[in-house]
Amino acid sequence: MTTSNVNVWFKCDVGPDHRWLMSLRSSLEEVNSKDSLLMCPCCEGKKVSATNSLEGRRPDLAGMWCYEKNEEAGLRGGPGGVMAESEGRIWVEKEGRVWEVDVREAVQAEGLPLPPPLPKKEVEVVLVEEKEDVGGEEKEEVVLVPAALHEEPPVQEKPVLEEEQKWKKKFTKVVGALKFASGFKAIMGLGFGKKKKKKAEVVEIVEEVEVEVTADAKQRRENKASILT
Repeated sequence: MTTSNVNVWFKCDVGPDHRWLMSLRSSLEEVNSKDSLLMCPCCEGKKVSATNSLEGRRPDLAGMWCYEKNEEAGLRGGPGGVMAESEGRIWVEKEGRVWEVDVREAVQAEGLPLPPPLPKKEVEVVLVEEKEDVGGEEKEEVVLVPAALHEEPPVQEKPVLEEEQKWKKKFTKVVGALKFASGFKAIMGLGFGKKKKKKAEVVEIVEEVEVEVTADAKQRRENKASILT
């Protein structure tokens, strides 16, 4: 009887797996409500099949299926168990990289989905020469520079060595002058006038070195700022 609750199998000619189980009463009610048409659930997108699955619609995309990540997400049927028009997300892999994509967008797009760009790494650059005294303590400035923009300045060994030798000579001269003044006083017992004259010469040398050191430090800071820019 057409009003029976017995379940029977129906099939559709669109695909070999377009088959579904339904009671006679339900099928009759559906036919009466849809103008004498019994709709196939596979064609309507209510049931996955070979024609509407991801594997059937986009075999190239199904080849990027990441089984490990998708099984963790509960998708254990493979690309043949996911409808191409579903609104879910799946994990794909290519060339050792794994990322997540929207199923519908990936199917409708032309070509294969591209992996997201790799995040830019940041390199911590410590500007040692930019230390300043703040409240009696040294403050060290730390700047984060993207790795792609960070370039080491060219190494010029010879000018650096010559610069160090120049400052070494000047400081040696100052120290020697101080030692000479104190030692000569102890041995010869210089008077107040000669001591004052010698001290003035030493102070003059120290001031000259301090001016040159300050100018050199300023130039180094400007060079460092231009490199970071």
